[in-house]
Amino acid sequence: MPAMFKPGFKVVTAMTEEQFDREKRYQASMSMFRTMLKNGLITEEQYAIIDTKMLGKYRPLLGTLFSESTCYSGLSERCIVPERS
Repeated sequence: MPAMFKPGFKVVTAMTEEQFDREKRYQASMSMFRTMLKNGLITEEQYAIIDTKMLGKYRPLLGTLFSESTCYSGLSERCIVPERS
């Protein structure tokens, strides 16, 4: 039986080279900042601010799904939401 789309479902398209490049740059940047957080070089609040700024700078497609601006998986028991100005 052939697969069929249900009404209301979107068709997913491939990521462009530009989108992929932005995603790589965001993930690489955040990897460095996660290491700094784990080593105590920056605070969780600073990390949340950095994450928010990097999301704005790189506009990653997948990075927004994995963003740690709200809660840090495995790094802390608490959640931080950076203040918006």
